[in-house]
Amino acid sequence: RGDGLSMRKPWRTLARALKGLRPGDTLYLAEGRYVATGPWENAGDGKSLIQICGRGRKTVVIADTLRLAGCAGVAMERLDLAGGAALAGCRDVTFRNCTFSGTAGIAVDGVEDLNITHCLLVGATLRVAKGAGVTLSGNIFASAGGPAVVLDSASAIRYSDYNDYQDPARCWEVGGAAWSFDDL
Repeated sequence: RGDGLSMRKPWRTLARALKGLRPGDTLYLAEGRYVATGPWENAGDGKSLIQICGRGRKTVVIADTLRLAGCAGVAMERLDLAGGAALAGCRDVTFRNCTFSGTAGIAVDGVEDLNITHCLLVGATLRVAKGAGVTLSGNIFASAGGPAVVLDSASAIRYSDYNDYQDPARCWEVGGAAWSFDDL
């Protein structure tokens, strides 16, 4: 049986690994494809980060949608979120050096202090509803056929700079109106 404390005795599923995490813990995922079953709820205390990081140089894929609800103080790094991410009622969540592909993208509802830095979004859209304190920095948004970022209000964004957009004429959609790169 795995105790999750070493590469020799890993937890067998991502669901089990997430269940065992406490504030201040770091979960390293070895290369491979993982399934995130069900939502990860009420993780973290907002004081000590819970970190989930890809280990090594090879790809760590989360195959379905990673769902976070009521989480506080969670950071993800070097993950390929092929099924996207859905966040509801969370605060202080960070995605660093992650890849989001496919149409799922990142769906955010009622989230405060979301940081997305140095990520690649391929065909994926960031959708923010009732958000605050969102930081976007150094990301590549390769989203053909629509806006890269959809916001219900521009006030959701705290900071946005050094991002690259595939369609400079329609980078964001704010309250139903298209914003170009010049509008940002």
